[in-house]
Amino acid sequence: MIEKYGDDKMISCYQAAVFNRRGVFSPSAGKEELRIAERFRANAQYLEPLYPLTAKIFYGLYETYRRESDRERMEAENSWD
Repeated sequence: MIEKYGDDKMISCYQAAVFNRRGVFSPSAGKEELRIAERFRANAQYLEPLYPLTAKIFYGLYETYRRESDRERMEAENSWD
């Protein structure tokens, strides 16, 4: 359905729903977010040849979690002061 009817709004809403379903988590200085990001990237790479719009969702989630990982790491590093 995503490949047939997906548009930018649908993709954005789906990404937000997946990101928000994580819920409460323990701080890990970005390590857990990086692991999650890599899983999303692997999914995107697997899906891309046949399902490019679906892969776009997972690439977007990869980027979001990658940024979150960087932010968490920077926050942890700056907390040591």
